[in-house]
Amino acid sequence: MTNNIYENEAWWQQNGMGWADEVEKRRSLQPLYGIQEVILTHIFSKLPKESKVLEFGVGFGRHVDYLSDIPNIEVYGVDQSPTMLESLRNRLSHKPDLIKNIVLIEPRTKLPYPDNYFDFVYTVSVLIHINPADMEGILKELVRVSKHGIIHFENNFSENTELKYMDHNGCWQHSIVHDYLKLDLPCSVLSKVASEQDIYYTKLSDSWSVEDLENKVMFSRLHLMDDKIRPTITKFEGEIGWRAEELKERIEKEFKMQDDMNSLNQELSDVRNENDRNKTMIAEQTAEIAILNDDKSKLSSKYTDLNKLYQALSLSFNSLEEQIEELEKYSGNLSHEVSQLTSNKVLLESRLYDIETSLAWRVITKMRSLDRVYRLSKPVRKLLNTIRNYRLKSKEQQKQHNSYENSNNELSQLVNNKQSERKNNKYSWLEIKLELIPEQSSIAIHQPEWLGVSHSTQELFPFTLPIKELFDTNEIMRVGKLIAESKPKAIVFSGFAIGYYELAKFIKSVDSKIAIKIYWHGNTTHMYEDYSWSRYQEIIQLCNEGIVDSWGFAKESMAELYKENGFPSFFVKNTVKNESLEFLENKDLKHNESVKIGIYASGNTWNKNAYTQIAAVSLIENASINAIPYNNRMKSFAQQLNLNMEGSEKAVPREELLVTLASNDLNLYVTFSECAPLLPLESMNMGVPCLTGPNHHYFDGSPLKDYLIINSPDDPVEIAKKAKYAMENRKEILDLYNIWKKENDIASELSIQRFLEEN
Repeated sequence: MTNNIYENEAWWQQNGMGWADEVEKRRSLQPLYGIQEVILTHIFSKLPKESKVLEFGVGFGRHVDYLSDIPNIEVYGVDQSPTMLESLRNRLSHKPDLIKNIVLIEPRTKLPYPDNYFDFVYTVSVLIHINPADMEGILKELVRVSKHGIIHFENNFSENTELKYMDHNGCWQHSIVHDYLKLDLPCSVLSKVASEQDIYYTKLSDSWSVEDLENKVMFSRLHLMDDKIRPTITKFEGEIGWRAEELKERIEKEFKMQDDMNSLNQELSDVRNENDRNKTMIAEQTAEIAILNDDKSKLSSKYTDLNKLYQALSLSFNSLEEQIEELEKYSGNLSHEVSQLTSNKVLLESRLYDIETSLAWRVITKMRSLDRVYRLSKPVRKLLNTIRNYRLKSKEQQKQHNSYENSNNELSQLVNNKQSERKNNKYSWLEIKLELIPEQSSIAIHQPEWLGVSHSTQELFPFTLPIKELFDTNEIMRVGKLIAESKPKAIVFSGFAIGYYELAKFIKSVDSKIAIKIYWHGNTTHMYEDYSWSRYQEIIQLCNEGIVDSWGFAKESMAELYKENGFPSFFVKNTVKNESLEFLENKDLKHNESVKIGIYASGNTWNKNAYTQIAAVSLIENASINAIPYNNRMKSFAQQLNLNMEGSEKAVPREELLVTLASNDLNLYVTFSECAPLLPLESMNMGVPCLTGPNHHYFDGSPLKDYLIINSPDDPVEIAKKAKYAMENRKEILDLYNIWKKENDIASELSIQRFLEEN
């Protein structure tokens, strides 16, 4: 099954809030709705105590509402429409125990329950919205989670499946009996209770037969009631419709007559207005003629005056001609001087060319450029120097890891060399990478497109595998088989992407000795995201089935929370293990000196808090922003605060990011929700202080907390004050960080060892 969203599913996701009102209108005119409720109540009242029942397509909760009042059953429900479930929670807020059993699912995906979890599963008017291509997968899932049987209150029996209506972007009539025959399961049609629908029963155990569910007398009485009431209501609706149509025609005729009268009145009004305008125009023209006659006499007098003026101008013109002749003589002298200046310019340009092409000038220019390059490359040289120092430290401890990293650098060449013998094998890269990992090692799997998670994984674990989302069962089995055959001691899922759930189960089924561990980088805030919520449900299921041996958390409070709730929980401390760089020279802030501040927790999500940080920088004199990544809205906001913003609109490679961090005077990562972010540590390693929010364990017990932690992340004034204070005390901050980092690196290493060694 896939989880693409079809048009009919999208319709229900967007329009589910008002469906409860629509059903209430229909049930007053259609006996079918009451009949459905009577039948389900009759069947489920017979079940023994502590039975579990699941409604697939629970909608706004019409059936689970009254069924939850039956004392011997516990009712559950799933639906793919968030608006439907929002309506359910609003309507049934007085039943919190019921609401906790209702789950939002992605369309056509695996249900979040173990096999045979429910005694019965049922649907009511739901399959009509399922595309025929997906029926087999849906029915397989219902069979998997049901113990005794499945009940469908759906369309009348049909030998063929066809698209019946275009309502709600597509409704189908299914051949349900034949659909179950494809699964080698018999499906019975119970006695008729309503003209518009049939009841289907698929028996999965010997506990409940058709006779156990049916009450033929009650079923026949309900069918008779439907036959008697429905035609009467239909006739009544027809008569009302006929009279309403007649009334509608009369109203339309009256409206048309009124429109005609309004048009005639408007035409008459237009004629009267036109007549009034003509009268006004005639009066105005008469007045203008009188004025023109008066002006005629005045013009005659003005003509005499103009003639006198013309004679005076003629005399002035003769005088101007004499002055022009004088100016032409002066212009000739100027042209000669300009020509002389042009000759001098040519001579100077020739001399300048001789100087620039001389050996002395080239040597001086070269020396200046080298000095500039030398100064500009200082951050890069310091980065290289630190990398060299890092490689010299703990040679014995790092020997195996360095060998693996060097092998990674040669991986591309190895793939090319072995390509001829593995031309048709798209998993050759995985085979080669696994060959480079020693047996009985712990391998960390991560989604390579999640940059923060990937960087953290590569810092903490010596052997890593980048594996994207897995959607195909055959691909999951192929990847899982290759990993299991490499004989690892443990597999760590660092982050949890789509397909990791099935991959973990498959690896464990191939070799039960392989420990399965999960390192969760998120916190409870991520439960708002549908993707994270679904993956979290899969992890809980793996824990309940005993497949997960250890569950690590980057946030200490999360580890404590799940340990208190009985899970195999561990706190794994994040760190950046490379040696601290030789710090850049301390920069004293001077008046009118420019200050460059980096903002890297960017984006439009509220928890990244980009706009508050931009506002804070606007309060710092002569400050500009370097942001990675940024968007047009952020840039517009900065411009409105008279701030210059540069950087990149997209994420950049980690090496480029580190160099950029080192080029700033201060970096900001003041977010509302974090676990253990790498960027503040990366910035400090590059010799640049970084302010963060009060939402992680960094710097506990260290004076660094007073320098770097913002207690109110939504207060730009506090951020600006601490930013200035941090830049003024930069050297002391970096000295304190060196002390804290050594302790944190040791604690991180110990937490990783405990996490990996625990089975």
